[in-house]
Amino acid sequence: MIKLVVLLIIVVVYFIPSMMAYSMNKKDRFSILALNIFLGWTIAGWIGAFIWSLWEEKKTRVNPEVESLDIDGEKGELKDLEEEIDKHP
Repeated sequence: MIKLVVLLIIVVVYFIPSMMAYSMNKKDRFSILALNIFLGWTIAGWIGAFIWSLWEEKKTRVNPEVESLDIDGEKGELKDLEEEIDKHP
């Protein structure tokens, strides 16, 4: 019975990074789980998965005015920026 409890504790501790990623609904939770499964037995792999699960994801902000602008050809210059901005009050 004691061996079963110890094994259960070890498994729970082993998967802490994955459980944290899933509980925080991280975008990379499947990658963190894979890292945890395959390299978690190494201390470096477990620490890497743990840090990754705590890492704050970048939040992108899109300005609706800029989102609709067309990009002009190969140079990547915005075409008629002033006209596009005037369309959006």
